[in-house]
Amino acid sequence: MATKAEVCPHCGAKMVLYPHSLSLSLIRVLYIVVREADSDGLFTVKGSGMNRNQAGNLQKLRYWGFISRADLDGIGGAWHVCKGTVEFLKGEVPMRKKVWTWRGDVDSFDGPEVYVDSITGGWKYRPDYAREAQPR
Repeated sequence: MATKAEVCPHCGAKMVLYPHSLSLSLIRVLYIVVREADSDGLFTVKGSGMNRNQAGNLQKLRYWGFISRADLDGIGGAWHVCKGTVEFLKGEVPMRKKVWTWRGDVDSFDGPEVYVDSITGGWKYRPDYAREAQPR
């Protein structure tokens, strides 16, 4: 039986940690970010082709340190691709499967370290197929 979350006596906010799992849908969003980022690693949602659900999940990628907010005057939805993100997508480095957040900030990581292939099931992106193609 679920228990009722405690509430802060000062502000009325729920006193609860939220779990987030690194999923296939988040990896797809991350790939769009990396693919559409400029040469400086700057990505903006506008013009990226993301659907509403993908754009809504985008901010979760910051929990793993894949992206960080870009402070651009008057431009919302701007993000920087962080160091290690491309290496994760290439399968060169692992990442923890689960993160716990407290009011939008990372509290702790949990679960095993996973490589991108264990989440995606080994599917490849278009550039990977093109790079591995062999002429006949």
